[in-house]
Amino acid sequence: MWSLFVYFLIFLVPGVFAVSLYNLLSCNRLNYCKTINLALIYNLLILGINLVVLRLKVGIRSFDALDDYLRCLCFTSKYILLSLIVGILLAVLTCLLSHLICWCKGRFHRDNKDCCKK
Repeated sequence: MWSLFVYFLIFLVPGVFAVSLYNLLSCNRLNYCKTINLALIYNLLILGINLVVLRLKVGIRSFDALDDYLRCLCFTSKYILLSLIVGILLAVLTCLLSHLICWCKGRFHRDNKDCCKK
């Protein structure tokens, strides 16, 4: 039972951390429903990226092998650190991409004022 709780925290906390960082960088107010949805999306992205990296670097090919590695305490801390770094990178890239889209939308919409007149 304890390992299930630890796995839950290992796989959930990096997504929540990434969403919190994204909200902080983009100056968004906290909307709890949106935050939960984004955290789950970030968790899936972080898990996918971690599995690809672990498959290429360590040779972990299945969830059973990942479970065996996560039972080792030193690997668990490395996995958590990797998850947090990937979450930080995803949050920063998402924030930069959203600011770039808003900047492009504002710039091109300002130049083309005839699009709203009908």
